[in-house]
Amino acid sequence: MDPENHASDDEKQWRRLVEIHNHAKAVFICAEEFDCKMHEFMQPNLELKNSLEHIMRAQAARLGINKEASNDIHQYVHQSLDKAIGHTYRAFFDAADWISVSIRDRIQKSLKSFSVDCISAVLPEFYSQISPRVDTICCDIAKIRADKDVSKTADLLKEVDRYRQSIDELIKMLTQIRCSITTMSNWRRRKYLSRIGEWFCCCVLGGIITAAVIKWMNF
Repeated sequence: MDPENHASDDEKQWRRLVEIHNHAKAVFICAEEFDCKMHEFMQPNLELKNSLEHIMRAQAARLGINKEASNDIHQYVHQSLDKAIGHTYRAFFDAADWISVSIRDRIQKSLKSFSVDCISAVLPEFYSQISPRVDTICCDIAKIRADKDVSKTADLLKEVDRYRQSIDELIKMLTQIRCSITTMSNWRRRKYLSRIGEWFCCCVLGGIITAAVIKWMNF
């Protein structure tokens, strides 16, 4: 392969690596915001560390520093960058899996204390649109996770993009639900006060009727 084709292949690998890394970084930051325990999950950081190691080996081979490189420097660089891409890809999925589970858990916990009537009154579209869409996204994510394969180089970015879009949509729905929490709390409070008022009125009315009956019977 001539040097021009070598450069073209290297550029494609670098572009793929950088794009996946940018997705992974964005998901990392988001995961840390959603769950403070994310820093305890070491696997994504380990994958990025391994990715950096392969990048350094590739660059060292280019500079003539890496003595492990064979006579075919381009082949060594190509393989090293492929390995770096694989580690970055797995780092993205590890972090994405963490945050997708965290978001779904937060959606459930956010609504746990509210009744169906309350949710329906404040978020009329929840049971008809939001909840079914969450289920669909969860199924999509499960399929993406089942199909992920680092050896399918041409499809890596497509899989990463699909997963990232699913996460973004889950975040959007969680934000919508969170913005409705105060309104749902107020709705529940009004409902509670209304029931107390109804109970008080019934007691007063019952007392009046009872007093009237007693008075009539004594009469």
